[in-house]
Amino acid sequence: ILTDNDLSLDESRIEYELSDKIEKDHIISVNPEIGSEVEINTKVKLTVSSGIYSILDNYVGKDYETARKELEANNFNVKTIYTMSSDVDGGKVLSQSLEAGYKYDSSVNNQITLECSTDDGIIIDPNLEGAPLSDAINFFISNDIDYEEVSMSKEELINKEGMSEEEIEKIDANDVIKTMPGIGEVYTQSEDSKVIVYYYKGE
Repeated sequence: ILTDNDLSLDESRIEYELSDKIEKDHIISVNPEIGSEVEINTKVKLTVSSGIYSILDNYVGKDYETARKELEANNFNVKTIYTMSSDVDGGKVLSQSLEAGYKYDSSVNNQITLECSTDDGIIIDPNLEGAPLSDAINFFISNDIDYEEVSMSKEELINKEGMSEEEIEKIDANDVIKTMPGIGEVYTQSEDSKVIVYYYKGE
């Protein structure tokens, strides 16, 4: 159509954006506008739909489990940060990393962090990931947490954790890889429970 009318498309000026109603890969707008008079060989800019957007709800104050399930159903990976709170009942969303009203494409994977209140247990220190094993041990002892140490080889990091050799090269021997329950999660010590701390044993 453009060449038939002695016009050309400036491919460097094709922009993609989410739309409230126009399907993916369909044209949202044209510049110069349709119907306007232009010179021969004028370059045309297109704005093309990258998909129909959804609008993020406000989850603050809502039940965390309900919010998490709803977000996961809309293709969000939900990261959770737990915060001790004496003013808010446990299990409530305190904050969200994306503001209410944020426009997102539910056909692709999205990321969001929820801050969740807790009124029981101990939060496993979020700073332990990549920290020396000695830091983890000091944290567990100071909080009266039973723990077990499990070493991981380079092969295990590649095969079980999906890490690349480049990533492993940046890790020192005895650095913490992960814990179970996970780093940042709430842990309640009981008679028969313990935290498993996995660390890189080096080559």
